[in-house]
Amino acid sequence: MAHSITPVRIFISSPGDLVPERAVVRAVLDQLNRSPNFRDRYKLIPYAWEHEAPALMGRAAQEVVDTYVLDPSQADILVCMLWQRMGSPWDRINPETNQPYQSGTEYEFFQAYRAYQSGGRPLLLLYRCIRQPSGEIEVDPEQTERVRRFFDRFTPGGDLKGLVGTFLDTTDFKLTLERDIALLLEHDIAADAYSKPSLSPSSHGSKGTDRYQGTLRGYDLQELIGSGGFGAVYRAYQPALRREVAIKIIKPQYANHPDFIRRFEAEAQFIARLEHPHIVPLYDYWREPSGAYLVMRHVRGGCLAAKLRAGPWSLDEIIRLLDQLSAALTYTHRQQIVHRDLKPANILLDDQGHAYLADFGIAKDLGGSASGELSDQELTFESPVYLSPEQILNESISPQTDIYSLGMILYELLTGVPPFGDLSPGEMRTKQLYEPLPRLQQYRPGLPEGLNTVILRQQRSVRPIGISM
Repeated sequence: MAHSITPVRIFISSPGDLVPERAVVRAVLDQLNRSPNFRDRYKLIPYAWEHEAPALMGRAAQEVVDTYVLDPSQADILVCMLWQRMGSPWDRINPETNQPYQSGTEYEFFQAYRAYQSGGRPLLLLYRCIRQPSGEIEVDPEQTERVRRFFDRFTPGGDLKGLVGTFLDTTDFKLTLERDIALLLEHDIAADAYSKPSLSPSSHGSKGTDRYQGTLRGYDLQELIGSGGFGAVYRAYQPALRREVAIKIIKPQYANHPDFIRRFEAEAQFIARLEHPHIVPLYDYWREPSGAYLVMRHVRGGCLAAKLRAGPWSLDEIIRLLDQLSAALTYTHRQQIVHRDLKPANILLDDQGHAYLADFGIAKDLGGSASGELSDQELTFESPVYLSPEQILNESISPQTDIYSLGMILYELLTGVPPFGDLSPGEMRTKQLYEPLPRLQQYRPGLPEGLNTVILRQQRSVRPIGISM
């Protein structure tokens, strides 16, 4: 049966500095129009008044915009690009500020944004070019500051929402835009034009926690099973495949912040690369103006941190666990990825006690091929218990960083307690750097003496101080 082709009107807005980028938008749309995935379903129609207006009856460009041309608020998608400046100031008044718009680009954006607030269209793609200006281009510091303040409105707590990103050059922009347009076609345009996801914040969430309920793209959310600094994990049911899954959702206050969106995307890329029996697999990933989502296998047995509350493990249980985790880490390191956040809370167990490495949210790609990951200096940690000295000191990391953390987990498996007990983060960092680990027998007298040597070997390459004797 033949399917009708849906026209998708795409308004392209940018200051004159970004003429090459406008050409990139057109090239991407042309490529998607020829793509087997979209050509039989969509006709992408680009519009930028700088191109179309002069061709209409020879009238002045702005007169045509006012009279004949597609208003940005009537588009299906707005692609808005900014650089060091907004563009040329206008005499039109912004009703929000009662001040003139800084440029035609700003006017077009807010026309579209007000329509999005009231009716859900157009979908907003906003990009900022971060390349350095060429020598012949004079940069106005006041204009640069205006652009900075504009993008600040999209940060957590800001008053604007939309899918926001940055790019360095036209190649980087092409890859980002191609992915974002395809995403909107698959997950927003394909839906009812003005429908919204049935996922909604629940009023029964505890204070300071954003909880959701309802259905999300065919997944029925069941319960909140974990929450971190930037995301929350839900158990969900997928009726089509009759299986339970875990869905990680970026928290609402970070849903429109480009750094956190890129970080979520980097995590999805890492997990997709790491196909191993003891790494939690990724089933699906998508992002949209309202959030970002990772769908993974639901591991029913809980995390290692919960199991450790019952006390130390037997040597046989520990050997089995270490064998599985070591295999997962060896594979991960061969892919030039360092986990950087190895701790009992990020080790999941199934009903048979098999272990799975999880949460690559702050992983490091030593090959440098992933975008969106945080630098060592940008990272913050809730607890330094499992951190290696180079992480505490903001020094370069390596696979040995994960090996050190695994040694600290081994210490807790053997004794039932962290090496230095319950201390403040500051006290813990000091002991991690400058004091030897307590002997295992201090907490569990019956352990073989040789186990101290095993842990010492894991720590020695990054920690100059070993175990007290």
